Amino acid sequence: MTESSLITWLIFIPLITSFFTFIFPSAARVVSLIAATLISIILTLVLVELLTTGPMEHFVGGWRVPLGIRLHLDGLSGFMLTTTCVINTIIFFYAYEYFVSHPNAKLFWSLALILWSGLNALFLAADIFNLYVTLELLGLSAAGLTVLSGKKESLQAAIRYLVVGLLASGCYLLGVTLLYKGYGVLDLSMLADMMLPDLLSYAALALMSVALITKTA
Repeated sequence: MTESSLITWLIFIPLITSFFTFIFPSAARVVSLIAATLISIILTLVLVELLTTGPMEHFVGGWRVPLGIRLHLDGLSGFMLTTTCVINTIIFFYAYEYFVSHPNAKLFWSLALILWSGLNALFLAADIFNLYVTLELLGLSAAGLTVLSGKKESLQAAIRYLVVGLLASGCYLLGVTLLYKGYGVLDLSMLADMMLPDLLSYAALALMSVALITKTA
């Protein structure tokens, strides 16, 4: 398994660009398309490296597990990243014309880029707490996108989404807490080696499964 810092840019490019589009709304459309192009190029380079050298990982800030944040890229995460990139790029090119005069165009580009960053981070996350953080980022940005039309129905839908999502997040976080209390680690590979088929593990698995099933809507 090789270590590559290139995968971090799949998270940071849309995240940094989202703030830029919010501060400079007049350039938001062009900057967002540039960001989509850059993400596509970097993802292509990463996938070529994945096919050449195998799974990759990166330790953010140089800190190793269990203290640091580990990003992991394999075939499944590469497929999910590619799917996300293709769909978001198509959406961005469609929105380029759709949001020419829309009053909430600035918010759309910022929230859509944050959503993209959260999805990439989710597929690269290698520990259960960062999975929780990225799920929350997705939920908040998706709720924001839901209300952009300004309609009453959209606001009601976003509130329901947030309430259900927060309840599910509580279940997931409780499961994370149980696993950390029982094993003292959050990294997925370390948990895979340490977990035992006991009541604590089953309880945590049930809570986290219920949370993710609830969030799928």
